[in-house]
Parts: sequence; structure tokens; C-alpha cells
Amino acid sequence: MAAKTLKNYLEKIDAGEAVNLRAFQKLIASISSFDGFAESDLQSIKKGTHTYILSYIDPEKLAFLHHYADSQGEDRVSGAMQNNSHAFKVNGSLLLIQKYQNNPDVLIFKDDGRIPKYKTNKSALILENRELFIHSDKTFKFLSEHYQITEDMRKDIDVIFGAGTEITNSLHLPFLSLYNTLYLCLDLDLGGIKTATSLINNLPSSMEIHFVIPNDVESRLKQVIDKCSPEYMQKVYNLDENMPQALLPCIRIIKKHNTILEQEAYLYGY
Repeated sequence: MAAKTLKNYLEKIDAGEAVNLRAFQKLIASISSFDGFAESDLQSIKKGTHTYILSYIDPEKLAFLHHYADSQGEDRVSGAMQNNSHAFKVNGSLLLIQKYQNNPDVLIFKDDGRIPKYKTNKSALILENRELFIHSDKTFKFLSEHYQITEDMRKDIDVIFGAGTEITNSLHLPFLSLYNTLYLCLDLDLGGIKTATSLINNLPSSMEIHFVIPNDVESRLKQVIDKCSPEYMQKVYNLDENMPQALLPCIRIIKKHNTILEQEAYLYGY
């Protein structure tokens, strides 16, 4: 469980502020050494749909929660002392990067901020999906047929495995800033848009950053049977304001077809 989240709840409770009682109780239910609250242990005043001011909590149980939250550590090292290291970020990161006809290199990023020594090309292609990275030859063949990246350009483009949102790790940004051009080959969905937005907003404005949209994407989307839920589409419609211009075509296509597409589909016909 997230000790930081528990601390935030406890700080609000101590200050007499309203909290989401249902979420708070769900959070503490994950503490195996805590036996929960009896009816007499809590007194609350309703403030909103799910929010309550907790006017009374059994002092012993409140003290236990404070002690538990404080004992979970402030970083990955101290958290490990309580078998809780997974609650904290690793003090470093890895990137897999491949040049034309070479095996991938592993770049190690530590929290000292130093950029790993690596001779970059001027351009890089970021692939979110492991399958596309492993089969980069098929990926480039697809892109040469359905996007502006040609086979001739391949030898001048570094291929980076993005691993979902891991590519947006702040440790990677100084290294990615070495490139003049980035091609973001991500899932055509909210996750891909979120990753792209983070990169565009945190990398130099002078960089050319392209969100890869194949020229046959609409044909592919028409073949997708499952449509997005109204809740999902509402999140898409909420994206328009202040979005990077490079992502607006992606958003328009999702709206038009009311569906999304995993990039792994690019390796296969339809």
C-alpha cells in the first residue's frame, strides 16, 4: 500500500478536513496487521457524496496508522527495510536502444543526472510495444509502406523501446533531448496520447516530434468490432483543450471511429 497516500489522508484527518471515507477504508484494508474499525471506533460528519469529516477515531488505532505510515520509509532504501521498496521509484532506469543491423544496447540511467555515453543518430523512433521492437525489421517495412519513414532512412534512425509510459521517466529526458527528431510510434489510444503529451511538453520545443499515424489507420479502425465506452470517449473529448497540435489528428480519428488501436496490429494485415 502507498504509505505516502496514507500520510496524506492522516494529515487531512488531523487537520479536520473532509476525506473520501470509502477510499480511506479501502486503503487501510490492505494493511494486514490492522484489524479495521468497529462501529464505535469512528464518528463522522457527511460533507459530500463520499466525503466525511472524521470527528473521532479511536486513539489507539489512529496512533497505529500514524506509526505504520511513518515506518514505511521515505525512499526505496528505507522502504526496503520494511519490505516496502516497491512503493518507491527505482533510483535509476534502463533503455533498450538499437541501431540498424545491430543488437540492442542497454543504456543505464542513474539518479546522478549524467547522460550515458552513446553516439546517437539525429533521429529516433520510439516503439511502445515490445513486439514491434523485437521485430523492428517488420516494423520498418510497415512504416515504409504506410508512413513517411522509408527503408533508406532506417540506417539513420535509432530505435528505442519505450515500454509504455516508462519512456517519460525524467531521467531519460536529457538523453532524448540529444535528438533533432523523434517519431512516436505508440498505441492509438488514451495511453499513447498521455505518453506523447508528456514527452512533447517536457522536451525542447525546438525538436521535431511526430506522432506516427499510418495512412491505412482508418481502414484498420473500421475492422475493430468493440467500440469505446461512453466513459472512455468522454475522456477523449475532454482532451481537446490545450493539447499539443501534433496530437490533434490522433484525437480526431479516435472520435470519428469511436474506437482505438493497439500498435501491435501494425505487424499484421486485416
